[in-house]
Amino acid sequence: MQNTLRLVLGLVMATMAVSSGCRVRRATDRSQGMRLSLEVAPSANEPARSFESVIDVSYNNRGREILSTALPIATVRCPAAATPAPLWGTDVYTDDSSICAAALHSGLIRADTGGLARIVRLGPMPSYRASTRNGVTANAFGAFEHSFAFVNGPNPSVVSESVVATNGTHSRQDAPGPWARAARDIPAESAGLFQIECPPNGATRAIWGTRIYTDDSSACVAAVHAGLITLEGGGTVRGYKGPGLARYVGSTQHGVTSTAYGRFAGSFAFDLRAFDDVPRPPQGTTEFAWNEDLSGRRESQTLRIRVFCAPGGEADTVWGSGVYTDDSSVCTAAVHAGLVTFERGGVFTVETAPGRDSYEGTERNGVTTQDFERFERSFRVRR
Repeated sequence: MQNTLRLVLGLVMATMAVSSGCRVRRATDRSQGMRLSLEVAPSANEPARSFESVIDVSYNNRGREILSTALPIATVRCPAAATPAPLWGTDVYTDDSSICAAALHSGLIRADTGGLARIVRLGPMPSYRASTRNGVTANAFGAFEHSFAFVNGPNPSVVSESVVATNGTHSRQDAPGPWARAARDIPAESAGLFQIECPPNGATRAIWGTRIYTDDSSACVAAVHAGLITLEGGGTVRGYKGPGLARYVGSTQHGVTSTAYGRFAGSFAFDLRAFDDVPRPPQGTTEFAWNEDLSGRRESQTLRIRVFCAPGGEADTVWGSGVYTDDSSVCTAAVHAGLVTFERGGVFTVETAPGRDSYEGTERNGVTTQDFERFERSFRVRR
């Protein structure tokens, strides 16, 4: 059965189907504000029931990591002590924006205490407006395929300071110039070599990764993070473009904070040897990030893949034992099954399985999985 989710966004109403049994995964001028109301009604043959639990998130968690077609609404808890995080939009945010940064920007939580906020998944928007609120600057952006907002909208007392986007392009930058330029937009020579001049007195922009960065990161800011230049002095930056990775590690270095990220199509580094140090999947295998599941591969009814999980993994959410829901972390399920370890990673086979009426959580090999009821897609792992 399905529930009907009715969203009222300003004067625009949208109706979408929502699967029941959703669960946890891990201004002065108000004319431009957003009013968002929510009604959730069970179908005629289904009793009303609560389907939400509170999800603890960090400033690194983005909307797309929590929300999905199966979980379009969620209540999240943000920690105290805000940390810099990427953010695009005002009232409605791109779904690769930080949830907690958006909640702070909307006045729904405080930096010193954190707090709860309720988010809802929305569809594409033609543009996203920049503003500064509560000491948080949200950047402008063009069209983007998915977005999120807060169920009750921003705090009514929140005041916006406009941030003017002067470049008018659909790129992740709120001002023109080299410091806002993504590595993928810089022409490369042979072997992927590129060069850019970063003028003095630069400004920070969003970057993802450590040593190897996503290629939509600012090349100049990444160079500061890597210790090659400074914001004050600038300098000449030379880098190398390379293949995408299954995961990127966030860190704070030289006064710049980079954000962790999952699979991304393109990368760059300042030392070509960095790509040689990345653990490579053995021939005939597909690398999965430790937070990656099979939900993005549902176009195939039956699937059987040899999977490689890199060393140094961290546990993510899993539902079931032996047979797991297909939105469970594949690598973590393999640790639970005793096929690989977090420290060393490893190779195994994952294959789709029919959905089940229920899934039982257990504790095995240092991993605790969760119970769940009926779910329509599953997988198994084996050697």
